[in-house]
Order: sequence, then C-alpha cells, then structure tokens
Amino acid sequence: MKKFLYILSLFIFTSCVSGGGYVSFEKSEFYEISKEDSEISYYISYPQGGSIEEVDDVLTMDYLNCSVEFGDGLDYESDPNDFIEMKTHEKNGVSYQAWYKEDLLVRYGGSLDNYDYKFWLSDFEGGVSDCILVLETMAESFTDTPFYHNKDYGFKVDLLPNYKMEYLPSDEGVLMKKWVEEFGYKVEIYVFGTDNVMEYQNLAEFLADKYSGYSAEFVSFGNDAGVFIDEGSGEDGIRHYFMMGDGDGVIYEAYLKVPSNYYSGNKEEFDELVASFEIL
Repeated sequence: MKKFLYILSLFIFTSCVSGGGYVSFEKSEFYEISKEDSEISYYISYPQGGSIEEVDDVLTMDYLNCSVEFGDGLDYESDPNDFIEMKTHEKNGVSYQAWYKEDLLVRYGGSLDNYDYKFWLSDFEGGVSDCILVLETMAESFTDTPFYHNKDYGFKVDLLPNYKMEYLPSDEGVLMKKWVEEFGYKVEIYVFGTDNVMEYQNLAEFLADKYSGYSAEFVSFGNDAGVFIDEGSGEDGIRHYFMMGDGDGVIYEAYLKVPSNYYSGNKEEFDELVASFEIL
C-alpha cells in the first residue's frame, strides 16, 4: 500500500465533541489502496495533517483525538454482556453499526456495501461520538477515481493520479503538475472558478471580448456545454476550456500549459480530464 498526498476538496467537516468543542478539517488528502492481485487502485480521503500507519495489515489513521482503523474484512467480536448493538443504518453505500456500553457510544463501524472493506472507531472509556463524522467521511470517500470538489464555486473534476496536486492561493481551484523526466519538461493543468465581474451574459460574449480572432471549438459533456480555445504563448502551448454556470455568476476555466513541442502529446489527456468537469 502507498500513501499519496493528493488533496481532495474544500468541504469543512465538523462533528460535536463533549464540552462543546469540535473536531474539524478543511482539506483532505488521498490514501491509495492497491492489491497485488488487482490492477485497480482505490482511494480514501482523510484529514490533511492526519497520519496513517499499517500494522499487521490493519491501517490506522490518527487525527487529533480520533483514531480510525480500516482494512479488508476488518471485524470485531464483542461480548454481548459488555456491548449492546443499539443502532444500524445505511448511508451512501456504507452500512453503519453503533455499539453502546450503557449510554456511552464506545464503538462505531462502517462496512462498504460493494467491497469487503471496513472502518472502526473504538474507545471504551471516553467514547467515540466526537469522531463519527471523521470515520463516515473516510468510508464514504472510497473510490477508484480521486476527484477535487470546490464548494465555493460549485464544481468538481477528476484528479490525475500521476500529477502532484496543489491548491490555488485563494482556494478558487486546483493545480495539477508533473515533470516528465525522460524529455525534461513540465506539464501544468489549472482548474478553477472566477466571479463574472464583467457580467457577461454568455460564453459567446465573453469570448468576443477576451479571445476575439481565436478559433473556438464548442463541445458538450453530459449536461454541461463548454468551449476549447488554443492559444500559443511564446515557447508554451496553452489550451483553454471554459464553461459558465446557471445565472452566469461564475466563469469556469481549465487550461493546459506545456512547452509547444510537447503540446500534441498532452492535449488528449487534458481533453479527457475536462470531460469530467462538472458544475454542481
């Protein structure tokens, strides 16, 4: 198994703790789960700043006062004299179990419905109520395709696993970049939203103002329509992709920046990426 520092989203996750405090995290990272007998890799998000250790095939994620164990087929047998299963419920493809000792929630578990993978919180003295949301966020993030979700501008896009991920300075989007060692060049892909401060009524008006004279390639992916614009910039080749949301309040953009000599070799990957760009 390998750990990757892939940033996931801008959601703020919080859960109540005894005494009125909160366990919270604003940003997440990805942990990659790979098996020798499978070509498919899966990913789980966990709080940025948390740490993951593996002992005897059991993974443990520690963050603040929360400790979540997870792994294949991970299960626990409980003495019925000590624990009473008080509640089960299902949400977003995960079946949850809550175990109580008297009035204290001492164990909380989540089992994926379509994969033999489980998550557990256990604390027999202090209880685990304050960490439920941390476990649920991890369990429900299980995916074979990592993605970035921007809450402020209301969009999401798949992430490219072989790229390094960075947040843009004002949290308006994400930068994916990689260094191609064999040929010695850098590839950068930006995806972000901006406020439509000029109050353009549609993409055509925006393009007429900003990209007059450039060829435009209009495309549609699912319910979202956008446009490609190719723009040379000295030694670099730049390919833009633009969309506008309902109400025209936001302009969404993704662009590829790569040395011109290597533009054609990276264009297809960029076009496949923007097909996953979705306005929410």
